[in-house]
Amino acid sequence: MATDGYNWKKGETVYLPWKEKLIKQSGSTGYVSIVNSKYICVREATNTQRGVLVKAMGKVPMHHIIKVGGVIFCKDDKSNLIDGKLYAGYPFPSLQELKEVLDIIRQDDSLASAFEAERMSFRPDSTFWVSDTVRRFLLHTVLQYYDAGSDQLCKAAGDDMHVRLSMAYFYKDNLVW
Repeated sequence: MATDGYNWKKGETVYLPWKEKLIKQSGSTGYVSIVNSKYICVREATNTQRGVLVKAMGKVPMHHIIKVGGVIFCKDDKSNLIDGKLYAGYPFPSLQELKEVLDIIRQDDSLASAFEAERMSFRPDSTFWVSDTVRRFLLHTVLQYYDAGSDQLCKAAGDDMHVRLSMAYFYKDNLVW
């Protein structure tokens, strides 16, 4: 990384070091939100807007997704610790974040090529998991996905499979996920 902060260019492959934020600690089990590994820069940071990094993880079935501490979570990594377990997962985007990223990708064919070169290809008109949920009954929440082809937010059912993207944002010396 450059000493003057994060300054990645559009289409660049970015390798982030492991960083985590605690979501929930429940007894000897912890859950953290992570960034690490390979992302594609889809928007450079400017003086007025933060840059965007995207990680495409293919299609994920609904039964792999749980809710932890009010957050939609997928157990992407597990560490057995001396005194318990630590589950780590990449964050899911909100509907607004996802739409913004899909618009950026649709407007630049070179970005699709960058994802494909890193074996992270997906179609921008696919269906995508989002962090937004719908409350049904008292405490039960229902997962939702965005159908980009029809511009609809839909309730998940059965064992739906949808594309999973994760995003990280950067501006000067800050990385946010």
